[in-house]
Amino acid sequence: MNERRFDLTAADFEAEFTFETGPPRGREAGPGAPGSFQPVPVESPGGGRIRNKRDPNPADLVAVPRVFGGSVPLHRLAAQALDAMQRAARAEGIAAPILLPTSGYRSAVRQAELWKGALARSGGDVEKARLWVAPPGGSAHQSGRAVDLYLGSKNARENVAAQRKTAAWQWLKRNAVRFGFYPYGSEPWHWEYNPLLRSTPVQNETSLIKGATSPVVGEERTPPALTQIVEIPLRAGSTPEWRPWSAVYFPPAVDRNSRTIDVILYLHGFRTGHPGSRKSIWDYLKHKYWPLREHLAASGKAAVLIAPTLGPKGEPAGLLKPGGLDRYLDAALAATASYWSSGVAPAIRNIVLAGHSAAGRPMLSLARSENRYAALIKEVWGFDCTYSAAQNVDSTGWAAWARAHPQSRLFIYYLRGGPTQNQADKLRKRALPNVSVTESNAQNHYWVPIQHWGKRLAESPYLRG
Repeated sequence: MNERRFDLTAADFEAEFTFETGPPRGREAGPGAPGSFQPVPVESPGGGRIRNKRDPNPADLVAVPRVFGGSVPLHRLAAQALDAMQRAARAEGIAAPILLPTSGYRSAVRQAELWKGALARSGGDVEKARLWVAPPGGSAHQSGRAVDLYLGSKNARENVAAQRKTAAWQWLKRNAVRFGFYPYGSEPWHWEYNPLLRSTPVQNETSLIKGATSPVVGEERTPPALTQIVEIPLRAGSTPEWRPWSAVYFPPAVDRNSRTIDVILYLHGFRTGHPGSRKSIWDYLKHKYWPLREHLAASGKAAVLIAPTLGPKGEPAGLLKPGGLDRYLDAALAATASYWSSGVAPAIRNIVLAGHSAAGRPMLSLARSENRYAALIKEVWGFDCTYSAAQNVDSTGWAAWARAHPQSRLFIYYLRGGPTQNQADKLRKRALPNVSVTESNAQNHYWVPIQHWGKRLAESPYLRG
């Protein structure tokens, strides 16, 4: 379908695909175990929506049974994956004709015909025509790897909301990616075969980022349940090899049907002189200093952890621009919307803002900002981050925030004799009822976050658990 909305009007649908009367004709499940299927990558790196929309080699096209009779052409790899996915769905109670295709490959010639008709209906208005039909070369259907599936009603805009409530669509949202299919958000019936070049967790970051067409550039299921690595440019740092990636971690306790979620936003500090410092937040979270995800999973708290890659010295870049926090969190949730059963990310209920070392400055700026999400910050966890007043993370700034938000809480941890002790001591002496300042017993600066992370998770009343 079209990159923006819908390729065909309802009239086009009825003209191109005439349903036969009588009982639907589906396929019997073929042999083989659906769970053993491994999708074959086509693009590099793959993942997300189709980038290469050129017509396939005719020899790669096969006929696949269409809902209520006839057949549709699909690329052979997409057809194999669709067959495996259908058999898996049947085994879980999704009966035929559901998930049989209504449309598959459309040639450049056919796409040109549809585009010509859309231009005629729009009075020659190209932008208006694009709302309905992709121009030749612009539709994923031209690749032979995009398929429109039957979800129990006609594939038309008036049925979008109803289709998203069906058991079949919810099953697809949970399972389609393991067969190599990715969704087009505006059309619940439209799915594109574009598996990742390698199975997750992905070991080579460089091969993922080049040519990626989806915000989700990688996934990892250790620790459970799921970490998605999403591309959200923050123009962090000055070196181009730093990845504009964020980690979004969903622990096992998160309910995929939830209407609201709690979020922990974690900001790292300097990343130039300690292990796990290169390339992206993904490296960082895998080092023994930073088992933040593992401790969150063990806590049983149903909070989503979001952690951006900042610059080598913790530069927040776009986060601190007006509206930057709002844009960033909206982008992170939108990019991972497929995780949720509804296909739409829930609203944020509470935010815990946490950070280490040089993250103290951006943390205070975000907490005191005018972003709409700043009002949802219920706790701040500062791990050895209260440096000098010249860096705007002094006791005065944090005290002002605490007084302005008496229902929120601030927790500061510092190392005795370190550069953060002076301001931490000054903040403690203010004796504010919603501020806790604690000398850390961590063995060094890098161990401070994980030394106290579990306690904060366990005791927070703002995180479901």
